[in-house]
Amino acid sequence: LGVGQAPIVQEMPVQSLVCNPPPNYTIAGTPETIRVKGVAWCGGGRGIGRVDVCLYGGTKFVAAELTKPIEQRRNRDWGWYHFHQDLPLSKEDRAKLAKGEKIQLDIVSKAMSGDFQVQPERMEPYWNARGVCINHWYHVPVSVDPKASADVRGPIGSSIQANTPSGGSAGFNVPWQEHGWDNKDLQATPDKSPGARRTWPHSQPDQYPRGTKI
Repeated sequence: LGVGQAPIVQEMPVQSLVCNPPPNYTIAGTPETIRVKGVAWCGGGRGIGRVDVCLYGGTKFVAAELTKPIEQRRNRDWGWYHFHQDLPLSKEDRAKLAKGEKIQLDIVSKAMSGDFQVQPERMEPYWNARGVCINHWYHVPVSVDPKASADVRGPIGSSIQANTPSGGSAGFNVPWQEHGWDNKDLQATPDKSPGARRTWPHSQPDQYPRGTKI
């Protein structure tokens, strides 16, 4: 497919992502359920009708609970939806934890928009040369370790998700998946030289005051 054959993307497709647990996280202990939380949204003001989540790579989905901080009208539904659900571990995984064995989870989310468009499982059939349109299922690898004394956040760059843009190195201010508001590495001095790339690190909201020419 050439660039001239591809339509210009005007509206973002339905999307969702898991925010908690984060990628490469280790949960300590022997829990019977895992709480999954995230956000979902859709372009065109269509809103979100449902979000399904799964602990095992999409083999068995469960509908999540949806909440929204603001109320908006039909076809003007621009805001993000929050979702959460407590998902039970399988009988086999609970048995492994009871024996002291570490288990691996592949947490997945899948959203459906207000007009019944659903996130695809894979990216390839929907790739668009003029727009990203990467909205396939979001995968988060998580471990549960019964021998761990406390939860452990994974090392930066230890695993790259299939839908991580450009391997996480496309000029982001900090490595992809490590850009939360609690990140203490966002203290770099902004480059205000002519032609410098503009960045907006969360920890420096006033680095470019209103009216600043950059």
